[in-house]
Amino acid sequence: MHKGTLKRYWVNYGTWGNVGLGKAFSNYGYTQLLHDGKFDNTLEKEFNKVETLMSRALRLIDESVNAKQVEMPVKLYRGMCLFLAFVHCLSPFFKAKCPEDFLHDLHVQLINGKGDLLTALKFTPKQMTYYREAILNGKKLVIDSPHFLQFVHRVQFNRVIKTVYYYIFRHFTTWHVCRCPIDMPLADVAITPIPAPLIHWYSIPISPRLMLVGRNPQVESFGSNSTMVHFVDMPLRNAENYKDLICLQARSELVSKETIPDILERCARAVKAGHAFANIAKIDDVKKAGTITNITDLTFKLVSHKEFDAFTDQFLTNKNPPDVFVGGNPELSE
Repeated sequence: MHKGTLKRYWVNYGTWGNVGLGKAFSNYGYTQLLHDGKFDNTLEKEFNKVETLMSRALRLIDESVNAKQVEMPVKLYRGMCLFLAFVHCLSPFFKAKCPEDFLHDLHVQLINGKGDLLTALKFTPKQMTYYREAILNGKKLVIDSPHFLQFVHRVQFNRVIKTVYYYIFRHFTTWHVCRCPIDMPLADVAITPIPAPLIHWYSIPISPRLMLVGRNPQVESFGSNSTMVHFVDMPLRNAENYKDLICLQARSELVSKETIPDILERCARAVKAGHAFANIAKIDDVKKAGTITNITDLTFKLVSHKEFDAFTDQFLTNKNPPDVFVGGNPELSE
């Protein structure tokens, strides 16, 4: 693992500077939630426990870097997968999309008349009947409370981190440590997803020359309790493509062992190749959510479909970019 000072690139300003390892991506707002005027750091405390297991998993990876594969102890493998689920669910993209996902699930549960959100929100039978009839008659439900983002993010985080993402990463994803021929940067979004039609890919640099890549086949028969981690040499062409993607994906900042003089050219090359990521419309608001006064419950109102789209677009736009990897197959060998 790289030690010392890193180079940090500020996306909005197009400038490079120095940053210590412990200072990168360390702003408030990702894990904290104000409650009664005080920080609630329970998520961060949980994350610290998982980080300890991930550190042990990374040491094992470092020791085995020249091998073809290594079978991790179950506890370490579980910790690695839970760490990756944490990182994915703490990203600005996930946070910005939470209101739409939350409302989608709420609409489905209101129509069906049951679900965990209805219980958590303490909807009365009268309220459920009223909202259900309105939805069936073409209305949509939106949140009518200020400063709701961190509250909704916390709800969604707790709903999906283990039942969805940990489960996917633990049982339906094969993990590879790729030895890269070039230095790889790390974006503030951390995990780069590539949801191709037949295989979903998840990647995150774990050192300048090592990248952890998950291969998640989209077939019903795939599933495993294996704790094997595979090691491969990533071809230069594929490494260049991944580096372009990481540069394009960064929303506010990106860190690297050294400055990347051609970072803008890399972003342009990724766009030209057909890559795109959803846009976080109010990145500063997303990052600051949780550092301002929050709420402990939600209120709602009925709106038209057009008003619903405007509500969900206030944080995230271009939500369905093309799922392509042009100019280099994401497969780990050619």
